[in-house]
Amino acid sequence: MDELVQRIVAVHGCNNPILTEDILAAWSEYSRARVFQLLKKAVMEKRLVKYAYGVYYVPATASPGVVPVLDFRSIIEKKYIRDGGEVFGYYSGTTLKNHLGLIANTPDIPEIASSKASAKYRVINVGGGTVIVRRAKTKVTTANAAALQVLELFNDNNGIFDKDGLKKIGGFVCQAGLKPSDVFAYAKVFPARAMQNLITCGIENVFTASADTSDVYQLAIPETDTDRYVSGRYALNLPGETSGDWHFTSVWFSDTPCAVELWGKGQKRDTTAVLGSFGIADRFAAVEKTGIMSKHRHIYAADHYRAILDLLIVGAANGVMSLVKGATTDYLDTQEQKEYLLSQAEKALSSPHLSTKQKALIKEWIERESRNIYRGEAYAV
Repeated sequence: MDELVQRIVAVHGCNNPILTEDILAAWSEYSRARVFQLLKKAVMEKRLVKYAYGVYYVPATASPGVVPVLDFRSIIEKKYIRDGGEVFGYYSGTTLKNHLGLIANTPDIPEIASSKASAKYRVINVGGGTVIVRRAKTKVTTANAAALQVLELFNDNNGIFDKDGLKKIGGFVCQAGLKPSDVFAYAKVFPARAMQNLITCGIENVFTASADTSDVYQLAIPETDTDRYVSGRYALNLPGETSGDWHFTSVWFSDTPCAVELWGKGQKRDTTAVLGSFGIADRFAAVEKTGIMSKHRHIYAADHYRAILDLLIVGAANGVMSLVKGATTDYLDTQEQKEYLLSQAEKALSSPHLSTKQKALIKEWIERESRNIYRGEAYAV
């Protein structure tokens, strides 16, 4: 057995997949060309087997002339899930559901989400087997892989599970030692439906067996009416006629018990003198759709246009416009919606209740947003 094979066996053993990059790293004192010469020689002499492109193994045979075949899953796991103590991917989709017992049928093609994926979605053939590999939504590590898998489950379009399904997910959560905050920390990299489905199924049903859920609290909603209502980023993170904001979890949940800060008469932020009741309505149905719980059956909240205008007027009063910077493109979808928002902002300029400073900043904002949507210019600082 020559030195190359000896080194491989010492590190990886026999009948285990070895990637080309691992071999090159172990032989860094040699040029790539020289290493490939040695690999080719070892393969020709049958001391090393080339399983697939970029994958080798040292065969250990119990019977003369019998060359063992590598397990396909060991290959894809080493390439896309884990290598030694390093984790950079996980099983997802129907494969994950099958592993947890949520579906009975084993999928023909395994699905993986991985930080090693070079494309958003690829169907890859490895040594006669096929795998679907998706680029993970964030860097996968040993610490966050299980939390990302939980969010993957609830991000599914049918991510609503029955009692038996939630029990199985709860068992996985318990085994992984996950707390709600572990999962919530990565909710921002998933579509809002992941958290909406989790909340609809009941956070307590998923985490009861594993950990105290008291480290995460949904913000309470005080009693509201047309004069005292939900607005700002709270309202932008409720379903509406536009796409709105995408930070539902970080806005509506906290690590300490607290309540939504209302806008309106008698509140710290009040724009009713300028905007009246424009865009304020009972939006209980929108709140209920997110899974947010409230003892109130009527919840008055701003629509997305009013929420942006509220942030604009208060931001101009404080000289801080960061929350509305690029709002037309961040929170709205169509040209018609953007033009409508700017027209309402123009109307607000005629209010005698705005200071000279507010009017100047609002006018400047309108001009910048207009450039942004009409000529596609980058938002100027």
